Amino acid sequence: MTVVELGLYALLLAAAATAVWRRPLVALYLFVVGLALHNAVMAALYAAGVRGSTLTAITAWKEILLAVALAHVGIEAWRARRLPFRFARGSGLRSPVNTFRTRCSWTDWTSAVSRTSRDSSMAFTG
Repeated sequence: MTVVELGLYALLLAAAATAVWRRPLVALYLFVVGLALHNAVMAALYAAGVRGSTLTAITAWKEILLAVALAHVGIEAWRARRLPFRFARGSGLRSPVNTFRTRCSWTDWTSAVSRTSRDSSMAFTG
């Protein structure tokens, strides 16, 4: 029975990898749909008697599709001799950090922490 599961898995994974290679954005859609079904399918396979390295190999579909998408984007970027995106001023980590800094001031955070610790210490005194 293990050969049947692995054969079906290889067929479905090859079809998904081909779709991701043609359009790497398909990986995002497969992740959204696939991750929603992943736990249920893995539990059903486990209940059906699939265990050990076979189940571990089947759960690797996420990493394989990600590797295919990254390989395609990397090869295309290498051929074009440029990245598929441009860095802009304020991009990356600086923008979320600045957003957090403007929404939460340091004094608000420290007063919330001290208030929480003071409340919890008073609750255990008896």
